[in-house]
Amino acid sequence: MLVSATQAAILDFVLLDGTTGEIVASTSYAGSENAPDVVSTLYTALPGLESALECATGGSRVVVALANDDIAPDSAKSLGLSEDDTLVAVIDVQKVYLAKAQGTDKFAEGQGLPTVVRAPSGQPGVSFPDHDADVPDAAVSQVIIEGDGAEVTSDDSILVNYTSVDWDTREVQQTSWGSAPQALDMATVPDEITDALVGQPVGSQVMLVVPADTDSGLDQSLIYIFDILGVNDFTG
Repeated sequence: MLVSATQAAILDFVLLDGTTGEIVASTSYAGSENAPDVVSTLYTALPGLESALECATGGSRVVVALANDDIAPDSAKSLGLSEDDTLVAVIDVQKVYLAKAQGTDKFAEGQGLPTVVRAPSGQPGVSFPDHDADVPDAAVSQVIIEGDGAEVTSDDSILVNYTSVDWDTREVQQTSWGSAPQALDMATVPDEITDALVGQPVGSQVMLVVPADTDSGLDQSLIYIFDILGVNDFTG
């Protein structure tokens, strides 16, 4: 279900001139060749679609009439529309990815490991019960939320939101939250990530702690929190 502008989805659409009914733009309807994109990209071009697509689910078709002020000026210009022209948009929602991890909270058993805390949006952070806790000697993962979707396999490309935090400084190093979810190919990511995520159901949130390793070039001990949002089907 679409609940956030930063959520990923696969959408196809046809835009029709509101007066003549002529097609002015359309996507390829290429099925599995389509890659997911955050819906804010479409909302920026056609702001009137945001309320129309709220709560839309995969498999839905949404038809909406767009007045001129529902169309961004740059979009109107690129489509050759005048200031009085309108559009009819036919949106086919092919697939919607989760906005955040959802499932069953799991009891964290790892003594001395950080605790994951979450904002209402689902964006995670970490809390250290013991400021002087030692970094584990080897990579260790914990399931924080257990989803109920399809299990990730070693051949999958998946879409995730993630945050990485430096163990020593407690500072966020990278995050996809607030921008766009990231695709991870299980065949090419580091082994520690593959080991942590393969076998986990879609909807899960997984914490992974990877200690610094000068041999591999990792000079920081990092904490990752992954929200598994879906498995990618596209082939393009």
